[in-house]
Amino acid sequence: MGVGSYLEVYTMLFGWLLYDNVWSILSETGIAYIPFFVVVIKNFAEPYKSQEAKDAASVSQRRMELDIIAMFIVIIIAVVPSMNLSVGAQSYKEACSTAPVVSGGATGTTYDTTFTTVALGGSVAQVPIWWYMVMNLSGAINDSVIAGMSCSVNIRQVQYEINNIQITDQGLKDDLARFQNECYLESLATFAEDPNSWQATFNAGTYDVDDMEWIGSKFFQDNVAFYAATRAVTPVTNFAFNATRDNEYDASVATPANGRPTCKNWWTDSTNGLLVRLNTQVPASKNASLGAFGALFGNSLAKERENALKTVLLNSSVTIDGLERMTLAGLESRDSGEYTGTVDRFIGTTGKTVVGGATTGVAWAFVATTLITIQNMMPNLQALILMTIYFLLPFIMVMSGYSWGMVITATFVVFSLKFLTTIYAVLILLETMLFGAVNQFSLNNISNSLATSSIGGGVIDLSIAAMWIIMPAMWIGMLAWAGIKAGSAISSGGEKAKSTGDKGADQTSSLTKTAVKGK
Repeated sequence: MGVGSYLEVYTMLFGWLLYDNVWSILSETGIAYIPFFVVVIKNFAEPYKSQEAKDAASVSQRRMELDIIAMFIVIIIAVVPSMNLSVGAQSYKEACSTAPVVSGGATGTTYDTTFTTVALGGSVAQVPIWWYMVMNLSGAINDSVIAGMSCSVNIRQVQYEINNIQITDQGLKDDLARFQNECYLESLATFAEDPNSWQATFNAGTYDVDDMEWIGSKFFQDNVAFYAATRAVTPVTNFAFNATRDNEYDASVATPANGRPTCKNWWTDSTNGLLVRLNTQVPASKNASLGAFGALFGNSLAKERENALKTVLLNSSVTIDGLERMTLAGLESRDSGEYTGTVDRFIGTTGKTVVGGATTGVAWAFVATTLITIQNMMPNLQALILMTIYFLLPFIMVMSGYSWGMVITATFVVFSLKFLTTIYAVLILLETMLFGAVNQFSLNNISNSLATSSIGGGVIDLSIAAMWIIMPAMWIGMLAWAGIKAGSAISSGGEKAKSTGDKGADQTSSLTKTAVKGK
């Protein structure tokens, strides 16, 4: 049976376990039978107030037959628990995600360990056949509609996950800061010595326009005048001493435990290189979503992983000290033509935007944070509301006198809430398409999309945030209204049937009396 969130896998079972408990209490205390006494009293009293005793008895009998038969049918199919519902029978597939289908007890979330059999009160619940069918049908409709949508990635969730990765290894952070100061800034300074010539070399290659805006610049790796010609200032852990390279040390006196690798080797070494160590910060489990994200803009997985690494560096504040030192060292003020533009672009795009949170970026960052909060909150809220409905259904059914009108109204409410799963998937797909439309030519990777905000992007964020509230509210309102109308129609239909039966009885009695008098 399909559900709408990881949480609903467990709250559905918990709600029906509570239902079973409540129904048992109502049955054992006799409260569940009160509606039958009400029907008997009502159907005796009303006819006797308006008709003669003999006619009233006939009408009362017919009314009680109709009411009691209808009540028994409701109790059998919509009140008495009869179908088994186990936690393992629940399945969930995250919309617009490459994550596989998961089932209860193996969702891969912390819910598996907190919602235990002991905590829930059991592993199998009993569900009335009517509600079992309603939930099963609703889940099947959701799965079918979502499967028909071409949604490959939840861009908001990908952004959120990448933007919340920070380097926790202090040793790695220290080494990256060293690399920036000892290698990257030195290479920028070398570039500044002859900016026109180096710019021409850069333009002749196949480098991204922002390649030199981060410490992993391929241009600095490829050209021997930069990373290959620059070495670490002091020995680096896990890089062995090399007498030929590290000739500033007198091997006849003493040799250090570690050597001073070139910046290129320090960055690219397949075992201890900074790139290998940095790559471990973005788990391989993110590759599918990163690849789907990149496909929106024609980027490869390798490109999007690089963009993700840039974002992790910025999130971890690894580059702040370097930016400050670069400015204090006077590099920005050098008379360097193209180099000045490069440094300005570097500080403007990376430093000022990410570190300073310039202008509109701060405002839209609040909107984006609110939006991801809403997106993750709504499915959980949906699961909790459904659980509450399941839990309270026995009271509603008893208080309504096992009315078919109430069954239909509650059915519409449950279906409308279950269908919110599809509504949320539609909103995620819509946001992905709008994001691609707005950012197709300006923000073509995760790093920039997280660091930069535009008026167009802000309007889209605000619009989608509003729709996350408006669309579900409209849907529930429309379906609830339809459910109330349908329930009222069934109830009024029953009353009309009774009224017609009463009139028929009166007419029969009148004809009988006339016939007797005619004799």
